[in-house]
Parts: sequence; C-alpha cells; structure tokens
Amino acid sequence: MQLVKKSFIILVLAWLAILVFMPRQALYYTLEEKLASEEIQLNEESIKEGWFGLELKGVDVYVKGILLARIEKATFYTLLFYTKIDIQNLLLDDSMASMFPTKINNIQATHNIVWATDIGLSMAKEDTLAQGNIDLSTGSIRVDFNESKLLPGLKHQLKQDDKGWYYETSF
Repeated sequence: MQLVKKSFIILVLAWLAILVFMPRQALYYTLEEKLASEEIQLNEESIKEGWFGLELKGVDVYVKGILLARIEKATFYTLLFYTKIDIQNLLLDDSMASMFPTKINNIQATHNIVWATDIGLSMAKEDTLAQGNIDLSTGSIRVDFNESKLLPGLKHQLKQDDKGWYYETSF
C-alpha cells in the first residue's frame, strides 16, 4: 500500500511540475509562427503568464496584412487533460457585418482528453447564445443557436431541424 501511495504522490508532483514549469510563452510564440505561415498575424499588447495559463490583452488579428478583428482579452488555461480558451469582447471589422456579428461578448473552446477528437464551443452575444462542437475525426463543425434572437447576418446560412436553428459545415 505504501508503494501505491508513494507512486501516486510522485505522479501528482510530476504533473504539477510539468504544469508550473511548462514554457507557455514559448508555446504561444510557436503558435504565432504557425499562424504566420498561413498569413495570419497576432499582435498583442501584453502577455501575462499564470500558474496554469496564459492571458493576452489587446490582441489584433491580421489576415494577409488586413486588420480583421480585435480581442480585448484571451485566456488559455490548461491542466494537460483539460484545456480551455476563453475570448472576451471580440470585435470584428465592420466589413464583416453582413456575414457575422461585429461584437461577440464571449467565446469559449474546451478540450478534454477523454473525448480527444471533440472540441466544445460556446458563444454569447447579448441575448443570443450558441453551443457547438468541432469533431476532429470527421472534420465537421455544428453550432446550435437559441431561439431568442438569431443573428441577422447568419440567418441565411442557418438550417432548421427539430432542435432549432443550427450552422453546419466541414473542413
């Protein structure tokens, strides 16, 4: 029994050490380099590293040199088996207003190692809520919208079934 207890304590301490000493900023800069190869640039005002995550403030998103969006605050949080990305106050360029809402209050993406091929999505904009899922195994995205108020720019792209309005695509 002592061997099991000691093994468990060593495992937990190793897991905590990996989390605390993980090079979060280096991983973020690697992500920036990967996005730059796709002509997407992220320019942030500040980066703050925490115990289990990374917080970015004032992120400008450029696609092919054109400012497409501004993110007030983005938080990356990980426990290795569970990861959450929280984006607050996303402001899209006005040229995108016909296709998407220009201001989204909150977007969350979560990933759990138990369901390794699924990424959960959640979006909030005033009184419109959306819940979705990205299935990496099939390459499909589905986002379900609540009935309260549909986004006018998205209405023509949405489909309806017995659960309500939804958007579905594949990549």
